[in-house]
Amino acid sequence: MNIAHYLELQGMKKGRLEGLMESMRKGMLKGMDKGRLEGKKEDRRQATRSIAMHLLAGAVDRTLIKNCTGLTKKELQHLHAEYFMKLV
Repeated sequence: MNIAHYLELQGMKKGRLEGLMESMRKGMLKGMDKGRLEGKKEDRRQATRSIAMHLLAGAVDRTLIKNCTGLTKKELQHLHAEYFMKLV
């Protein structure tokens, strides 16, 4: 092996390592962004459920709650059941 070949191999190793590190960095950033987005979605979902539960407790019409929150009839029934389980 001559010095040119050795240096070429060292450059290839360095390039692979740098490529791997960059790929890992991008993957981590993408994962973090996805995690933040999922967290925000979950926060909104919890806030919507909380508002709907309070409206149900205040005897607000379920159709109105459904239209305002976007929750389904089944989700509202489940929240209503949760609310009454907390009272017991």
